[in-house]
Amino acid sequence: MLLLSVFQMFILTGDVTSQEICSEYCSPDPNNGVKCDGVTGKCLYGCMTGFGGSKCSIQCCGACNSCSVSPTTSAVVCDSCNDGFYLDSGECYPCSRTCATKLSSSLPVCRPTDGRCQFACQTGYYGNMCDTMCSRNCRNDICNPTTGACTDGCILPVLTGSMCQQACSSGCLNRECDQSGACVFSGCQQGFWGSDCSQKCSPNCVIPSNQLDHVCDQTNATCLNGCVNNTYWGSNCSTSCNNNCVNKKCFFETGTCLDGCIEGYEGSQCTEKWTTNNTNTIIVGSAIGGAVLLIIVIIVACCICKKCRK
Repeated sequence: MLLLSVFQMFILTGDVTSQEICSEYCSPDPNNGVKCDGVTGKCLYGCMTGFGGSKCSIQCCGACNSCSVSPTTSAVVCDSCNDGFYLDSGECYPCSRTCATKLSSSLPVCRPTDGRCQFACQTGYYGNMCDTMCSRNCRNDICNPTTGACTDGCILPVLTGSMCQQACSSGCLNRECDQSGACVFSGCQQGFWGSDCSQKCSPNCVIPSNQLDHVCDQTNATCLNGCVNNTYWGSNCSTSCNNNCVNKKCFFETGTCLDGCIEGYEGSQCTEKWTTNNTNTIIVGSAIGGAVLLIIVIIVACCICKKCRK
């Protein structure tokens, strides 16, 4: 009876049974105790790398770190993957070779759940999986790992844009600009204006005799030599002179008519129309002026006559 009780005690504690049925692939107890259930054989602290199942009796395939048997298909499926791999639908796939690596390892590092690169990309690549090459126009092949924008500038000074895939404006001197498109020499070819010299001067700007194109201020497009034929006015000669100006000509800075107004209009820009009151005033004034002139003539004639009698 004593021996039987002792044997039953060993069964309950698992000291004898665990030595008989524990898989060699059960992870050990960190406190150096038993590593599996003494009755069921279930590993209490998981499995060693490459094995799975409750008793760690299933050998995983390929890059699986741990695995199990699918209850629906009875196939072995991966539950987690080794470093350098990620899990997708029960299988382990290698991280992209262009994912950045850990300092302590030469393996590319990606998120184990979806394969997205965890520490950005190796030089020359961008995107979630680092599977897209930076633009070949990026200087030193360096670009933003998320957007692909060239972060070190463009390989040539005639290129612009976030990915350096656009040409600088033809209006830039030497056709050179920075990555934002602004001309690097702060100057435009004749006939252009704006920070990127992409806008043309107004065709109403005067073309000087010694120039080949319209000339305007490179910052605000103001015509520097007036407007063609004096028929336009305004800073960029975009406004036509008033039709009521004689010859339709005006001063390019103010719009004042150069040769006066056509009949029936007045004002500096000939925008004011004569009214009836204006006409009556002119008539009355003319009549009064004529009467005064007649009186003066009569008086002068009388004086002359008196002198003659004497």
